[in-house]
Amino acid sequence: MQNNDLLWPDNEGREGLEQTFDDQLRGKPGELNLVFDKEGKLTGQRIASPPQPGYNVVTTLDAEIQRLAEQILKKRCKKGAMVVVDPHTGEIWR
Repeated sequence: MQNNDLLWPDNEGREGLEQTFDDQLRGKPGELNLVFDKEGKLTGQRIASPPQPGYNVVTTLDAEIQRLAEQILKKRCKKGAMVVVDPHTGEIWR
């Protein structure tokens, strides 16, 4: 390790939700300062700036609705998507 090493590795969302929300999920890395003596032995360390976590994305899925959607799509088309909506409120089911 050297001075100013990142406390968290820098990762990137490459597809899907992680790519879409990468800026919000990423957070900010912290910084660690190390002190060495003249022989090169580590004599101290301190966090110069703590890491700041990013936000979370929470998704939900109804396994039974997912199973039914997959069965219907498999029988009826090569590609597709399905959205389940409550007919009374217009709310999209998760």
